[in-house]
Amino acid sequence: MKGAVNGVATIYPSNHLEMSGTTLTKYFYAGSQRIAIRAGASDPQWILGDHLSSATTIADATERLTKNTNNIGNGKDYDRE
Repeated sequence: MKGAVNGVATIYPSNHLEMSGTTLTKYFYAGSQRIAIRAGASDPQWILGDHLSSATTIADATERLTKNTNNIGNGKDYDRE
């Protein structure tokens, strides 16, 4: 599957890979649950779920929270600081 955002082409050859411009992003799974993301040569970021198994928080290798969101309905998220 292909897509483009702001003129940058993104290719999704599988659930495990994404190529956006020159950056290769790899997704890691435990069974069917996505548990980590690695963009380019960066360290992996760990996906943490809430009590409903929604991916609401992302932590880096040092356990620092790098993204924390909530779903407010209609497919929209808001970032929590």
